[in-house]
Amino acid sequence: MPSVQQATKIANNQNQHPKFICWRRHPVNNEALLKGINAASFVSITSLCQHATKLLAGHHHSHITIYGNTYWSKDLARLIRYLTRISGVEIKKLELIDDGSSEYQKMFSWQRLSFDEQTRNLATGLQNLKSYLSGSDNKLLRLLAGHSNKLPRHLSSFMNWHKLFPTTYHMLRMDYLDKPELNQLKLHLDNNTQQIRWNYIADNLFDNEQQSLFYQLLGISLAEQQQLRTSRQQQHDFMFICVDSSNASSELQVKVIADSRQESGVIPKLTAKNMLFKGHPFADFNQTIIDAHQMGEMPAMIPFETLIMTGNLPKKVGGMASSLYFSLPKNYHIEYIVFSGSKQDLEEHALLQIMLYLKVISPERVYFSEQFKSD
Repeated sequence: MPSVQQATKIANNQNQHPKFICWRRHPVNNEALLKGINAASFVSITSLCQHATKLLAGHHHSHITIYGNTYWSKDLARLIRYLTRISGVEIKKLELIDDGSSEYQKMFSWQRLSFDEQTRNLATGLQNLKSYLSGSDNKLLRLLAGHSNKLPRHLSSFMNWHKLFPTTYHMLRMDYLDKPELNQLKLHLDNNTQQIRWNYIADNLFDNEQQSLFYQLLGISLAEQQQLRTSRQQQHDFMFICVDSSNASSELQVKVIADSRQESGVIPKLTAKNMLFKGHPFADFNQTIIDAHQMGEMPAMIPFETLIMTGNLPKKVGGMASSLYFSLPKNYHIEYIVFSGSKQDLEEHALLQIMLYLKVISPERVYFSEQFKSD
């Protein structure tokens, strides 16, 4: 999701400033495209750092804007440690974008701390962040100097960047900060948050050139673009969201779809006539599920968020539990979501509790994997 949002930023504000891109899920390999936007693509943060060091060392003064994933901003810490040692480099802005539900699940745990514990936690996280940034790249030297050897993906680490650099946290659901238990965090962030936008393409805010650039950055081919247009014309009325094997088996997902089509299943019968399947990009059983139910397919590698941006979502979605649902426009109709475990896990299920609080889904549309076990 962060790389999709970064692609919109590049398409929305075309300029010839040098750009370094490191998108692991959507690597940019089109050399002509990269040349056209004055960009270079890297397979790792390490190689990006090395290239940036060589380029910036030849300039007296450089302003740097960094876009990144909030939850994984530990990677940015490594980059910033490199950059700030180069004479004349100034970090002008950090633009941090939600990973999905990860940040919210961390908030869900953090809100259970007492007020004093929250205060100490934020202060400790800031000191740890400062210590990590000031330390050597060599772990042994950092240890000997008493600097932090690691930067854990704790809320207190990735939501303290604004204390060190001008920062905007781009959030899927800014309204979650209105929860009373998170009031101290909201005050701590001090208006450095911004609601993520999805309407660049659906509301025709991008011209044809910007749309083309956006698609190319994400590696969406002309054939896939045509499929998006065809899908819109066909007006599918339901999309099933698949997950990979680390979250649910293909057997369970086949069973869930079959149940939703029965008159007397666990899930009330779907009235959808034209069902579409959205596979997970890292699942090796997508075709098995498609074949089992003869469903139409939206290519797994097309980001779900792109379907939102282009107005290609069916009227209803449903399927397995995923952070994808966080990206949906408010009040979008979710037919059902199947979570792992059982109803006994309800109170401790962070993702579910967050979705219920934000009214992403209503309780009567929540199901659990144990409900679909074979007799």
